[in-house]
Amino acid sequence: MIAIAVVVVIVRVARRLRSTGWAIALGLVLGGALGNLTDRIFRSPGPLQGHVVDMVSVFAPDGRAFPVFNVADSSIVCGGILLVLLALFGRELDGSHASRTKEARTKETEPSAARDEPTGG
Repeated sequence: MIAIAVVVVIVRVARRLRSTGWAIALGLVLGGALGNLTDRIFRSPGPLQGHVVDMVSVFAPDGRAFPVFNVADSSIVCGGILLVLLALFGRELDGSHASRTKEARTKETEPSAARDEPTGG
């Protein structure tokens, strides 16, 4: 059910995307969620109860040295890391930088110095 919610949220957010980084990150998470969701729906024992197949073992075939995972899992992790980095560096969904956007908003709300000066007369 969480994967379905993730897919719905990403599809809704995708309409506002103007940033390549955010598009790639959300695309990775979306692809991974859909991959795992597909396994959950179509594999036994039944719909939304199926087992996700893990097939990548980096160091040892039995998973002793490192967890066994699948491409969807690694896609979700890489997309999540990219999302965190984009947020930490202040990238917005529209591609702008958060500090620049904040400065622009501050300038718009501050009264202009020219308006505050008294007129001589």
